[in-house]
Amino acid sequence: MLGSGAAHATPGDDVVGAAAAADTTSSNDLLSTAATDFTDANTTLAGIDVSEVPSQLQSQLSEFISDQTGMLNTAVQTLNDSVGPVESTVLADSGSLSSLIDQWFFDPLNQDWASDGSALLNADQALDTAVISGSASDITSALQQVDVAAIQVLPTEFESIPLIVLADLLGDGSGAAAAGAAPDFFDLLLGL
Repeated sequence: MLGSGAAHATPGDDVVGAAAAADTTSSNDLLSTAATDFTDANTTLAGIDVSEVPSQLQSQLSEFISDQTGMLNTAVQTLNDSVGPVESTVLADSGSLSSLIDQWFFDPLNQDWASDGSALLNADQALDTAVISGSASDITSALQQVDVAAIQVLPTEFESIPLIVLADLLGDGSGAAAAGAAPDFFDLLLGL
């Protein structure tokens, strides 16, 4: 599924916006945008005050926010410590094929990261709005939206695995950093 674009996106996602952004931004800009969106989503979740939430949802919402912030931290770490540096290494070691590799593999993958980050940010902002409204049904609906957006990150995470392995095979010297990030990568599954 490497380079599948936004194949795992739902109709409500801003896939067109992410694709349009790819036309005017570099592959690295897309990763930067994704990392920013994941960080902003994390900040949004961390700022949610559950004290005014109906009592039957308070503990569930607190636990959900804790799990999601952990997952978002892992996504940002994966982008900053693994995906970005690995892409740079692969492109540096691929010579005249680097623009072709970037166009066929990295651009679509980074569009997925950007789309996923945007979807999670939007879902987390909708959850924040629902919590402010105080309606149990709105909160429950928003929680489901965040779950859907979080699940969409999984294919993109798995699409990134070959890049890390390839960089290790090319001897980029950062194999220890990528290997050190691998256990956290799989923590993403636990957050869902």
